[in-house]
Amino acid sequence: MLVKCPRCDFSQPKDQYCARCGVNMESYRPPRKSKWKSYLTDPLLYLAVALVVIGVSIGVLYKKDRSNLTQKGPFLKGTLQIASTNGSDSDRLRSRGEVPSPPSPPPPPAISSTTTASPPSSPTAAIKTAVTGTSGFFVRIYYAEVPRRSLEKLYEESQDTGQFNSFGDYTAGILPEVAQRVNSSGLKIRILEKVEKAIGKTQQLFTGVHDSELAEYIGFNTVIELADTDNDTIRGNLEIIRNWKDGGERSPASLQKSSFPAVFEMNHGAGFFISGIMPRGPSPHGFGNGAPDDIAKIPTFEILKSRSFQNKESEFVIFVEFDKKP
Repeated sequence: MLVKCPRCDFSQPKDQYCARCGVNMESYRPPRKSKWKSYLTDPLLYLAVALVVIGVSIGVLYKKDRSNLTQKGPFLKGTLQIASTNGSDSDRLRSRGEVPSPPSPPPPPAISSTTTASPPSSPTAAIKTAVTGTSGFFVRIYYAEVPRRSLEKLYEESQDTGQFNSFGDYTAGILPEVAQRVNSSGLKIRILEKVEKAIGKTQQLFTGVHDSELAEYIGFNTVIELADTDNDTIRGNLEIIRNWKDGGERSPASLQKSSFPAVFEMNHGAGFFISGIMPRGPSPHGFGNGAPDDIAKIPTFEILKSRSFQNKESEFVIFVEFDKKP
C-alpha cells in the first residue's frame, strides 16, 4: 500500500518517515495557508478580475461613443428624429434649441389664397423663382391624397431605410427618390398642390386662410431651418404646424394648434413625408354642414371634399423634397 507524504507529496510504501524528505509522516501537520494566499491562489479570483476588466473596457468605449455622438449632435448620417404630436413636446424641443421657434405665418394676400408665392405663369418663371435663394438648395412640397394601399407600400419602403416612425395618430419618415414615387402612375397619388421655392438659412411656407371669427390663420405652416449642407447632403430642422378651428354651433370656436417637429439628414433625391395630420369630418370653416367654406377652395384642402378621404380609403400626405439649384 502506497502513502503520500503530507509535506512533499512523495509516494512510498507505508512507513513512519518519508524516504525523500525524512519528515515524520504520522505527526507532521502542514501549516495553514493565510487568507490572502488562499485568495491569490483561487482561480475564481482571476476570473472575477478578468470580468471586471472587460466590463470597465466596455464602459469606457460606450462612454467614448456617446461623447462622439453628443459632439456630432442630432445630424447623424441617415438619421431622422421626430417628436410626438402634442404642442408641449415641441415647446420642450425649442427650449433645448433642437427645433427653431417659427415666426408667425406671413399674412396671405387674400382670404381664400395661400401665403406661398403666386404660381408663375410659365416653367421658365418657375426656375427663375427657384434660384433666388442663398443656400444653393430649393424645396419642393407636395400636398397629396394617397390611396391607402399605396400608402402602405410607402410605409414599407420607408421602413427599409431605417428612418420610419409611427405615433399612432400620425406617421412620418424618409423615402428615397421621393419625386419618382409621388409621380408614379402605379401608386395613383393625387397631387393637390405643389410648391417649389428656393430657400436660404430659414424658410416657411404656409397654405391656408385667415379666419375672421378667430382672427387667426387656419392651415399648415412648414418651417425649415438649414443647419449644414455639402455636396449631396442637407441637414436641418423641419416643423409642420397645424392651426385648426375647433368648436361648432353649440360650443365657442377656438384655435387648435399642433406641432410636428423633426431633425433630418437627407441625401440627394430623398424626401421627408408625414401622413395623418389632416383632421377628418367638418373642416375649420364648416365644410360638411352647408356653411360657406373658404378653405376648401384652396387646392391643398380639396381633399376635404373627397369621399375616399372621409371613408378612410385615402390619406392626406405632405412630401418635402430638397434639391440643388439647376
